[in-house]
Amino acid sequence: MIKFFRKIRQNLLSEGKTGKYFKYAIGEIILVVIGILIALGINNWNLNRIETKQTKTILNSMILDLESDISNLESDIVFFENDIQKSRIVLNSEKFDRITEDSLYNLLPTNSSSYSLNRHSFEKLKNSGINNILDSDELYESISAYYTDNADILNTVNSWDFDYSLKATDFWRLGNEFEGPILNDTIITRYRDGDIIRKTKLVQLVSSMKSRNIIRYAISRKLTCINVYKGIKFDAENLIKIINQELGLKK
Repeated sequence: MIKFFRKIRQNLLSEGKTGKYFKYAIGEIILVVIGILIALGINNWNLNRIETKQTKTILNSMILDLESDISNLESDIVFFENDIQKSRIVLNSEKFDRITEDSLYNLLPTNSSSYSLNRHSFEKLKNSGINNILDSDELYESISAYYTDNADILNTVNSWDFDYSLKATDFWRLGNEFEGPILNDTIITRYRDGDIIRKTKLVQLVSSMKSRNIIRYAISRKLTCINVYKGIKFDAENLIKIINQELGLKK
């Protein structure tokens, strides 16, 4: 093709048709520019197609992460509700005749959650350039808020609950009167006091004003955790809807 154009130019020059030569040269330049623009357009189309495919893959993966978050948040909400129910049994009971000392101990609020959001797909999106890869401002803001603001709130309430649950556990397990059980121990280990004495001491311990206030504060914490977890669960469900809408636009 290049030889063909060159031959035409040579013929025009040899025949002295300078004006036609310049017109032809300009036309040839225009054709070259159009060819370059077409090539760039095809290249950009291929890049956009690859980017769209990459975005859809990451967003579909993020939906799975969010569904995992929802499931785990729901499980922990049930966990908190069970803890609250057990704490209320301790606070509302006047006698513990029908319960063993170890069963009574297991009613005390000593557990906490350490769940953190599944950030696998979010990290992929960040590494891909979240500002460039997403077309929707609403989606970008929702993803950023979920994985930054909500993650910070979740870590804060979890740390708060863990710290005070640990203090409560130390109070009940490391006191001078009641000898606490060895958790997950499959081997029988002898206590210094018999069952009746241990039961009496534990009842006295959990009936003290300090224990009751510790348990009441634990209920307050768990209720706060439930509200936070429900809020994050709601945001996860809403984010799934926004992502599905974005994926629908990319079909």
